[in-house]
Amino acid sequence: MVILAHGDKASLADLVKNARHFCPNSRLMLYNSGTDQSIGKGLDLEILQISRQQLYAKITPFFFDVFEWLVENGVTYDYVINLETDMLFIRHGYEEWVISEMFAYDYMAPNLVKFVSPKSKWRPYKSLRPELSNWYNFFGFKYVHGAFSPAQVFSQRYIESMVKHKQYQELKRLIADNNSYTLQEILFPTLPDALDLSAKSYPAELKQIIRYRPYQAISGVKRALNTPGAYFVHPIRRDPEDSARLLIHSLQENRS
Repeated sequence: MVILAHGDKASLADLVKNARHFCPNSRLMLYNSGTDQSIGKGLDLEILQISRQQLYAKITPFFFDVFEWLVENGVTYDYVINLETDMLFIRHGYEEWVISEMFAYDYMAPNLVKFVSPKSKWRPYKSLRPELSNWYNFFGFKYVHGAFSPAQVFSQRYIESMVKHKQYQELKRLIADNNSYTLQEILFPTLPDALDLSAKSYPAELKQIIRYRPYQAISGVKRALNTPGAYFVHPIRRDPEDSARLLIHSLQENRS
């Protein structure tokens, strides 16, 4: 699990403690995308030295930095999952659930939608329109898929197939020239088709539990607790006094 954090050490520390409690078998890493080099110090996780500053909604290079580091260093793993500091786990079992859900799949993301409509007003797609012809040429087909960015799950086969692909440098050039909004929410769900890999969505019943906005309230956390396949909620306000965040703290204290 790789946490992308721009700042706010308190929220980062909260997620580290939360993930350590509910996902004790995962290797936890930090990619510091901000300018404060101290935010990860003293926390129970590995700090990736490849970290560099990223811009809001322009974080696709973060994924590639991590993927290249894994391949170049020969790291072995089952899956790579990106975490953000406005999400928190609510129960044990996510690690086992991922292994079960990913059987025969190489990629899973929240709210994955196949074949985004050419008339879509979804912001990532609209912002990519001026560049679509370049991406179609790269993919070899004229369509894209879409998904939500937090907690995407990548298999080792997905990552190595991409990084070792003969067109990888062309892919990086397209990313460097890209001006769209949250490119990763289109690129990563679409690439499996180009790489002949399999992809799936998180279960549909999690759509309101893992969403962009509005922020989750106590009612949202309770809804998640009553949904067997819900292991985390997003988004949670980055406020130490937020009522939903405090409710999740109580779960950590009361559950073994």
